[in-house]
Amino acid sequence: MRESFKKVIAILKYLDIKVSNPIENFESRFKIQKLAYLSKSLGIDLYHKFNLYIKGPYSKSLADDYYQYS
Repeated sequence: MRESFKKVIAILKYLDIKVSNPIENFESRFKIQKLAYLSKSLGIDLYHKFNLYIKGPYSKSLADDYYQYS
């Protein structure tokens, strides 16, 4: 698992945000993507590049990370 995804997991735990298996749950994937984007906006660089899609910012590399993690 990449360090950047470990940071995302740590932020989720710190904020007490519960997510279920991201592969099976769209809402969990959505929360992870938005949290990582907001973190980057606040200066916490997670080394993921984001593009804008229909439901907001999305990072393919972040998606690869959580699919690998699950």
